[in-house]
Amino acid sequence: MKDKALPTVTPEAVGIPSAAISKFVDAIDERKLGLHSFMLMRHGKVCASGWWAPYAAGWTHTMYSLTKSFSSTTMGFAVSDGLVTTTDFVSKYIGTPTGPYGDEMTIEHLLTMSTGHETDPTMEMCKDPSGDWVKGFLNQPVTAKPGSLFVYNSGASHMLSVIAQQVFGRPIYDVLQERLFEPLGISGIKWERDPAGHNCGGWGLHLKTEDIARFGQMLLQKGMWEGAQVVPREWVERATSCWVMQSVGAGGDASNDWVQGYGYQFWMCRNDAFRGDGAFGQYCIVMPKQDAVLAMTSGTPDMQAVLDCVWNILQPAMGEGVLADDACQQKALRLRLNMLQLPRPANARYAWPKGEYAGDGMRVAFEPGWMSVTEGIEVQRIAVGLDQWVAGWIGLDVSRVPTSPLAIAPLQRTATSAGWDGNTLTVRMHLTETPTVMEWQFAFDANMKNADVVYNPGPNMAGFEKKSFRIQQA
Repeated sequence: MKDKALPTVTPEAVGIPSAAISKFVDAIDERKLGLHSFMLMRHGKVCASGWWAPYAAGWTHTMYSLTKSFSSTTMGFAVSDGLVTTTDFVSKYIGTPTGPYGDEMTIEHLLTMSTGHETDPTMEMCKDPSGDWVKGFLNQPVTAKPGSLFVYNSGASHMLSVIAQQVFGRPIYDVLQERLFEPLGISGIKWERDPAGHNCGGWGLHLKTEDIARFGQMLLQKGMWEGAQVVPREWVERATSCWVMQSVGAGGDASNDWVQGYGYQFWMCRNDAFRGDGAFGQYCIVMPKQDAVLAMTSGTPDMQAVLDCVWNILQPAMGEGVLADDACQQKALRLRLNMLQLPRPANARYAWPKGEYAGDGMRVAFEPGWMSVTEGIEVQRIAVGLDQWVAGWIGLDVSRVPTSPLAIAPLQRTATSAGWDGNTLTVRMHLTETPTVMEWQFAFDANMKNADVVYNPGPNMAGFEKKSFRIQQA
């Protein structure tokens, strides 16, 4: 059955000037904050949404740590079903963590990231030689009393998935598919798994922007959706309340949105809001006082700066009642949202190299509209547009990713554009279901026989390094 569409209205119909949303978008672009999408809901209705090309509404986007809020919701079902309690010791389900306080760790300590680990155990957990992430987690010593301090801990989030799968007898994706995703009208989901088959509790969920908005609206409504109590109200209230405070060291800034407190896999925000979020700017922001939800995906270099734009521009513009229609500003906003686009490489001339080049273990072949890159046995044939985005697919050698062979899906949707700056051809490729941007710069000599190449895989492509090499026409 086709998912029921979310209701839509003009911003003015829910008390927000269209000009304020245009101002928010302008600020994002002027500060080069790299948003990929946003959807703003107020009073249960979508009043504005947009996607920066080459990103698109119908595609999923990796959520990174926003996944944690969904893992928390699964544990809420387990608690409400009487399968676990938050005061249960972790040792009851997965074994006793090492260290002097390991036997004191409870499910609530996992939920609040106050496990007693003094450093994040996640990387060591994933690198356990046995490939067993549970064993890897348990081997990281608990040297502080659980509950005594907050340490960001994706490993703890993953243990929530492991425990939930154990008590439900099936992966948490299956539980949420039945009890959350289907009731909310969320479909087309992808969720990565660990080597043992558990859905990754701390990352790995792939959703559409609208899916994030639906989840946030359900939270705003205390677990209600279309008249039904989908998630227990008591759990939503507990999960989105402050349970532990982050420490702020000497010179720390207590006004930023990462030191306002933490709930059950949710962050407390300034301005009486709360959120789930993920690396590089995946946000589900719930503003109860304004009866509003903001969903965003991005590849931002500065997650706080995006939140500052929300608090300084969007939230103050949310007034009471209905505003008079402003047809001029509404039209301007529609045009602005329809023209959203991430920067493409400059295009000083329209030409495409021809032939094949090789050097330093790399081989690059150009043909009209395509570029092939060969390194060892790995070959990427990439569709490229001059001065436009062209969609395509590539495969990645995921064995090169050190933390998990499942951290990156082997087949990736892409959009690629190229442009010239003098004799330098820049080819920029977005993996459009992730924040990743991979870029090649070919500085050709005057006769196009040789080129110095810089390849930059982007800051979040673990296992893929920036390289410089020289190629010659074969």
